[in-house]
Amino acid sequence: HEPSLYGVIFYMLQGEAPFAVTAISPKLCVTERDVELAISARCALQYVTGLLIDQPNNLAYVSFGQMDSRMQVAVLPLDRLLALAHTHTIYDKDISSSECVAWSTE
Repeated sequence: HEPSLYGVIFYMLQGEAPFAVTAISPKLCVTERDVELAISARCALQYVTGLLIDQPNNLAYVSFGQMDSRMQVAVLPLDRLLALAHTHTIYDKDISSSECVAWSTE
């Protein structure tokens, strides 16, 4: 569905100040048990409102709204979510060239 009305992305931050964004996912679509690339019409009106990480069990609880009418909670594999969040590295002192370097703040 183009254009999407809301876009769901996940991103990674530095662990200390200034907490700069270091990596970002492509637009994603969340279901109750999975996260995938946003290519279907059901993703056009979807937005994440909360995140709870359960690292010992490799789970991410993601609250999200759909179609501006209902809220849901997804239980997603944390390792998959982290892998997607690392799709585009936008700042890493060890990477000097990538398609995402232009996003870097330095």
